[in-house]
Amino acid sequence: MATIQVRVDDGMKAAADALFESLGLDTSTAMRMFIAAAVDNRGIPFDVRKTRKRIEVNDGFGSYICEDGNFHDYSKLKPKLDAAAKETIGPFNSVDGLMKSLNDA
Repeated sequence: MATIQVRVDDGMKAAADALFESLGLDTSTAMRMFIAAAVDNRGIPFDVRKTRKRIEVNDGFGSYICEDGNFHDYSKLKPKLDAAAKETIGPFNSVDGLMKSLNDA
């Protein structure tokens, strides 16, 4: 039997140990399970991908700068959203009134 050594941050090891213990495993068993799953799947047994980072702009409308550096400004929708909200907020006296409001928005 071979030995594999892996270096990880102390905090990460403690967190992993606690997680695996809560699952009824020790860390060595969890690592063996990972390796067995990788061999069985002929690859990493989960998606490995780069995620896009968003930097939120505090305008209250979800505007952000994406990883590509593009600014997505949803604040320009505010007047349209406010007007649409006022027009579609009831109460409505009939289904026809509701449908007219929705179709006009």
